[in-house]
Amino acid sequence: QNMNTIPSIKRLDETVVNLIAAGEVIHRPANALKEMLENSLDAGSTTISIVVKDGGLKYLQIKDNGHGIKKEDMILVCERFTTSKLAKFDDLKSISTYGFRGEALSSISHIAHLSITTMTTKDKNAWRGDYKDGKLVGKGGKEEVTATAGVKGTTITVEDMFYNVPSRKKALQKPHEEYVRIVDLVSKYAIHNAGIAINLKKKDESKSDVHTLKTHSTIDCIRTIYGQEVSKSLINIEDKEEGATGVTLSAFISNPNYHKRKNDFILFINHRLVDCKPLKKSVHALYSTLLPRGCHPFLYFSILLPPKNVDVNIHPTKSEVRFLHQDDIIQKVCALVQAKLEECNASRSFLTQSLISDTVPDSSSSKKSTNEEMTPKPSTPSKLAPSKMVRTDARVQTLDAFVDRQASQDPFAKPKTNTVVVYKGGEKRTRENDQQMTELDDFDTPVVPAKKQKKVTKDISSEEEPQVTLRKPARAASTRTKPMLTSITNLLEEVNSQCHNGLVQLFKNYSFVGCADDNFAIIQHQTELYLCNVHTLSKYLLYQECLHNFGEFPYIKFSSPASLETLCMLALDNPSSGWREEDGPKDEIAKFITQHLIEQRHMLQEYFRMTIDEEGNLLTLPQIIPSYRPEIGAMATFVLRLGTEIEWNDEQQCFETLSKELAEFYCLQYENEAEGEGQVSTARAWTVEHIFFPAFRQRFLPPKSAAEDGTIV
Repeated sequence: QNMNTIPSIKRLDETVVNLIAAGEVIHRPANALKEMLENSLDAGSTTISIVVKDGGLKYLQIKDNGHGIKKEDMILVCERFTTSKLAKFDDLKSISTYGFRGEALSSISHIAHLSITTMTTKDKNAWRGDYKDGKLVGKGGKEEVTATAGVKGTTITVEDMFYNVPSRKKALQKPHEEYVRIVDLVSKYAIHNAGIAINLKKKDESKSDVHTLKTHSTIDCIRTIYGQEVSKSLINIEDKEEGATGVTLSAFISNPNYHKRKNDFILFINHRLVDCKPLKKSVHALYSTLLPRGCHPFLYFSILLPPKNVDVNIHPTKSEVRFLHQDDIIQKVCALVQAKLEECNASRSFLTQSLISDTVPDSSSSKKSTNEEMTPKPSTPSKLAPSKMVRTDARVQTLDAFVDRQASQDPFAKPKTNTVVVYKGGEKRTRENDQQMTELDDFDTPVVPAKKQKKVTKDISSEEEPQVTLRKPARAASTRTKPMLTSITNLLEEVNSQCHNGLVQLFKNYSFVGCADDNFAIIQHQTELYLCNVHTLSKYLLYQECLHNFGEFPYIKFSSPASLETLCMLALDNPSSGWREEDGPKDEIAKFITQHLIEQRHMLQEYFRMTIDEEGNLLTLPQIIPSYRPEIGAMATFVLRLGTEIEWNDEQQCFETLSKELAEFYCLQYENEAEGEGQVSTARAWTVEHIFFPAFRQRFLPPKSAAEDGTIV
């Protein structure tokens, strides 16, 4: 074509337009069957029979006992955009039927030979019509139907599918694969439409591949189609929510004891078979920690939403929908699934295999050959691209292999002081702090040496840092010996309601990579790397642990008491305290705070293990996380804030603010990167990797804000 010639815009021929539209709606025989099956269900059928030959490419027939089609409507039934289910666009807001466009039969008639036989209750005989390119084709070229024998209902027969679209037919050269798709489709509709007898078989064969009865329940249909093993492992979920979402959920999910390589995920939204990748991914994430790698559960969900909240007109094959409050609904469904899985996780079943000895007695050659056959042959691992490889063991390699840790930059890598440890039974011994924590058991765990703090205006004393003793640490999973107060229960429920489910899975299944610097650590989950702010995350963790351990803390005991009044003076002398002359003399403020804390000492001792004597000396602090103690240099500010930031008059607010102040005091403090020249101290890196990140795996619930404010990137 000459480049100087501008092509003209022409109106496409109607036949071309219809062929293009048919190719969008009917991709393969399974799509055609889906449209016809939904028409049968819309017609109120109680019995549906399907016959297939060559995967539906050669022959596809569906027969039902629905209300049928009127004789006068047979002329219009295969024309585009003719339907009995929709009159105006606003009807889409309340549509309750499967079909609404009037494109399915028209599209099929453009790419196959289509015939319809139907009979209503008022007809004395059935009527048959043959269709081509959306038009009724009668004898002698007349558009008329012919009388024939029949029964109430409709029979639609499709032959030679894609006979006029050779490129599409050539792409579908494996009839067996197309039939497998048809079986899968019919199976899903049979489960969702329990109480309707559905039968599927190949032409000229007597055995049915799908066969359900009118008397079958949903679980009976699952047992018939997927087998006894699946039905025995099913958990039923029923829930209805009255609110903005108005969601009604009915589901059958498999328990953790069932797993197969096949991914059986069935989702119906307002009775439409659709796919929702965010929901599928979220639910599978809940099972990822319970099932072996590469295995999947059985999942069937039926979700009912107000029709006005669902947009069904977004995909030619209606395989996708859009609905309001999608994130809230997915989170609600995942919460229900997780609750059910936790209920049944008390017992698990595992397959075991006996070890076969390599040595076989010479006297039994037959046994030897048998054992050789039973011995599994080692499989050759397939090569994976580097981008697909996932680290499953953090000990294989970390960032420490690429960083030169200089001892001179960390004067506390080998501390000279000893720690006094109280062992089970009251025996006291000393142990050097440089001994590795991994060599100790849960009962003989010393306190990790804290990093030396920068000096504030005054020193607490000229002596060395006070020694502490440690009671046997409490285990995270231990059973409480005291009941929870209502206020603490409310605070824990608030933490649970604000947690991010995706981050919960991240911290349960991460692999530790290393510390990027003193403030950030790198972890890996699946094939993704995440940068974590250890200061903020440690604060969240410590606050939650304060609530979980409320009233049952182990304790850290000072070898020499610390004066509260002296600590308050140290904090007030620091410019960061914000003290001004109009606030009053510092000594009076320090005495007032000390006296107030003495008055509250019984509550602090009972619930938080903070022991204060009558003279105003601090004797013990709570041990929030085993093997970790706070940085003593921040204790002065902590004591000052106890007197100024706690809501002492309200029980719940008092416990909440106290827990937050303890978390602020105990958390990993921010380090000045300029002073450290980008290096990570050995003691801090060890604390992050071996104390805090293992604690994150236990019962840490990261808040949603952590995924939004840069805490985790």
